[in-house]
Amino acid sequence: MPSKADVKAWKAQLVAQAEQQILKLTDSDRFKQYLNTLAKFHHYSARNIESRV
Repeated sequence: MPSKADVKAWKAQLVAQAEQQILKLTDSDRFKQYLNTLAKFHHYSARNIESRV
């Protein structure tokens, strides 16, 4: 069974990895294109917008 310190370090590592992935996603040109498209079709559902991107 892992110690409390091991669990705490593991959780911190997971959070750091998640933050890196989120930053990578939100900095991509594809995501920016998606947001620009989303802004044009504010009355459409997310699924309909995805089919247009």
